[in-house]
Amino acid sequence: LHGRRHRRVFARVVSATSAHRGRSVQGGGVGVDTVYFDAILARVQAVPDGSNTVIGTYMCQGKMPPSVRARYEAMRALPAPPENLDALIENFDRARTHPDADDRDRLRAAVLHA
Repeated sequence: LHGRRHRRVFARVVSATSAHRGRSVQGGGVGVDTVYFDAILARVQAVPDGSNTVIGTYMCQGKMPPSVRARYEAMRALPAPPENLDALIENFDRARTHPDADDRDRLRAAVLHA
């Protein structure tokens, strides 16, 4: 976002996307649901007022709270754990370093090529 009210808009963007917190979204190449991500980006783009301009969009893997990994580990004890449980745990472990330099480079590229 670029504009004079970017801090207030950022707070509203966080609020607009926080409803998705806690949902199990697989990222980082593990069954990425682009329809889901596109819907989030559309909601975010609707937040800025006329003093701001969206110049590009990009979503990257984010860190997750330790409680998510604990929930995944607890699923191992289920009679029929999810088939993708190992992939979910691997994705959680990869998420620890995000956002990282590669994410910033991809963001830069997405905005410059928008």
